[in-house]
Amino acid sequence: MQRIIYLLSFVSPFLLFASVLMMAIGVKGDPINLALAGYGLLVMLVSAVTFPRAGHPLFEAFANAKTRLEDRETAKAMTPQPDIKAKRHGERAKTLDKETKEIDEETGLDMLRNLVDVNVAALNFEAKPQAYHQGWSRLDLVVGHVDAPTSWIGGVPELPDDIAWPVTDGKAAMFLAQIAITDLPKNIFGGLGPKSGWLLFFLAPGDWGGIQVIHIEQRGAPRDYPNGAVIEKYLPYGMSDFMQAQGLPNDAYRPPKFALTVTPTHANPPSIFQRLKERDEVWDTYRALDISDPEFERFAVGQSPTHFQVQKLALDAFLTNPGALAPSIREVLERVWTFEASVEAATMGSPVNDEFVYDVAEEPVALLRLPSSNLLSWAFGDASVLGVFIAPDDLTARRWDKAWFSIAD
Repeated sequence: MQRIIYLLSFVSPFLLFASVLMMAIGVKGDPINLALAGYGLLVMLVSAVTFPRAGHPLFEAFANAKTRLEDRETAKAMTPQPDIKAKRHGERAKTLDKETKEIDEETGLDMLRNLVDVNVAALNFEAKPQAYHQGWSRLDLVVGHVDAPTSWIGGVPELPDDIAWPVTDGKAAMFLAQIAITDLPKNIFGGLGPKSGWLLFFLAPGDWGGIQVIHIEQRGAPRDYPNGAVIEKYLPYGMSDFMQAQGLPNDAYRPPKFALTVTPTHANPPSIFQRLKERDEVWDTYRALDISDPEFERFAVGQSPTHFQVQKLALDAFLTNPGALAPSIREVLERVWTFEASVEAATMGSPVNDEFVYDVAEEPVALLRLPSSNLLSWAFGDASVLGVFIAPDDLTARRWDKAWFSIAD
């Protein structure tokens, strides 16, 4: 292993450059490619771990080059310079170009070293327990219809009339959740947050870093998405075909509403990757359903409906009226949805762990940890986890505009 790391160290500067390029293209490209950005981050971490340190031939070469450059600059400063007016314009321009190139190379080298230092520091940082981890809570999705829930994920918000729907770059943000403070433990966030009202979370559809957190004291009427809202950036694989089969554009999709139950906890919910065997058993039963059965006819989409499409429409019907499904169908599908809910629970107030490698060192308050969801049909990154954070001082001062988000990979 040491030999492999040593060999990688000779190409790590090039890997680092490639990783920055991959992330820039992934995040700034059109369309955005979060998978490419994620791979770029992985390559960056590998290059950071293997980057040449003191004693390495490349490190010494860089250091020697820097010393020679500094010596040249010192000698140049001590040497009388000829009258530049006597030089031809082209010669002076050539001299300036050379000096600029030397400065750019040195600046680039410093930037590269700083980038490596940031990544190494992030990897080596060890988070400590904080008072604001008190009240750490798990938010479970309720599979079924609940009249007038006080906290929910998906659906639409209930905003007072005087609060506008958050907008970024002229586009309406995607509503994530509305959480009643009174549903949470009294010591949530170590007591730094508000004691009443609701917290609402909105994610911008096209702005990297565009999270908006709103605190309200009074619950308003349900507010539909504004015209022109676009949330297709977060649609998972298969949803585009599902929307097209219904003759609808992708941006017409609206996540369903799930009521929440809140339970104090000391651990994040298990991911689906920790329960693959159970998932396979549940899904094998689901795939064995005969969707040509007349009971599924009203959930059929297009000429060749798929299991995915049928169960999506069945879920919408079930959340409105569980009795809308035949008992034999409900038994199988409810088992699928219950399993998915168990691995798609959100949390609030949790410690920030290494899945958010660049946020750990900030030691922020985790306002919300929200995984990608089959039930809600939204995906963050490559079916990863969305984290919403705020500094403790900003939470105390209710500076909600200082909140930020990251997507774990």
